[in-house]
Amino acid sequence: MEIPFVNLNRMHEKMRAEFDQAYSRVLNSSSFILGKEVAAFEKSFSKFVGSSRAIGVASGTDALILSLRALGIGKGDEVLVPSHTFVASPFAISAVGAKPVFVEVDDFYTLSHTSMQKALSKRTKAVMPVHLYGQCADMPAINEFCENHDLKMIEDACQAHGASLGGKNAGTYGIAAAFSFYPGKNLGALGDGGAICTDDSELAEKLISMRNYGSNKKYHHDVFGFNSRLDGLQAAFLNAKLSRLEEMNQSRIDVASSYAQGLSEQESNHLLQLPKVRENAHHVYHLFVIQVNAEIRDQVLKELDKAGIKAQIHYPIPCHEQKAYSEQLPHRKMPLQKTEKLARRILSLPIWPYMTHDEIEYVVQKTSEILVKHGREIGR
Repeated sequence: MEIPFVNLNRMHEKMRAEFDQAYSRVLNSSSFILGKEVAAFEKSFSKFVGSSRAIGVASGTDALILSLRALGIGKGDEVLVPSHTFVASPFAISAVGAKPVFVEVDDFYTLSHTSMQKALSKRTKAVMPVHLYGQCADMPAINEFCENHDLKMIEDACQAHGASLGGKNAGTYGIAAAFSFYPGKNLGALGDGGAICTDDSELAEKLISMRNYGSNKKYHHDVFGFNSRLDGLQAAFLNAKLSRLEEMNQSRIDVASSYAQGLSEQESNHLLQLPKVRENAHHVYHLFVIQVNAEIRDQVLKELDKAGIKAQIHYPIPCHEQKAYSEQLPHRKMPLQKTEKLARRILSLPIWPYMTHDEIEYVVQKTSEILVKHGREIGR
């Protein structure tokens, strides 16, 4: 049996009729850049997130960059960010001329609020918590830290569409929150796209201008801006998928539950560690990330591949060890032993909405067999 890491076709086949209608609507209206479809999606998405405003942009990375620029973060400033994340998070900070300060993560793969104090300096201006793999970071603690030190918070919610903690949604904690609509996300476009959510009306108006060359009126450019506009076709597709997002998220949760139940014996045998879920968290499982002994992790990955299971590693190299940063690290280097240990242990199993029982069982069976085989080699 072949199990791809993600199966977009299965999701999209269920929505083909809605996609056809969306395509025809945009084609007939010629509303290709911004326009009614984007406005309609922004309204729907802000309602889903629970924010006052949503501003569609070209990508999740642009959402981070524009948020930082609009908040005045730039040269000489420092932003606290976890090193265990996709490199887009610190790259956005570097793109505005600020310095990413890499911080340790907690047991839930998210920014450790207890480690932030060590990273704090008089140049710290903001914190960028990342809701990684579909679970919110410890936002009450991070929010308290930001309030105590007068820091702006920009949420990286690019993997957390529909996630919440204590009933409060990802994207509603910070002054701004960035979402990505890369095709493989929980809410993915059929191309690229992103959005910024905020409750700050003044910030929203500034972002609307900045995404369109700093202009709210044609040929009038009041602020420095960019070309970062969500196009009408992707907005129409996203609106169609948004109506099914809760259903698709629940399907992911069901797959994760089956994995956890099926692999629990291997966890009790100390052959793997299942992902931990924060108390009162609604985890939407963008990814299902286990931990495997570092001595056998890479071999397990290879043997899963031979069995037709296309597992991956998110992320094999911590951001602070990437060449872009290790050759000329933009800030004082701090020990991040937990992050470095995770990079040697993590392994992402395939997960997508509408996986079948047989597919899930195959992943559980083969993963268990391979772990037991290699566990013997290390005396487990």
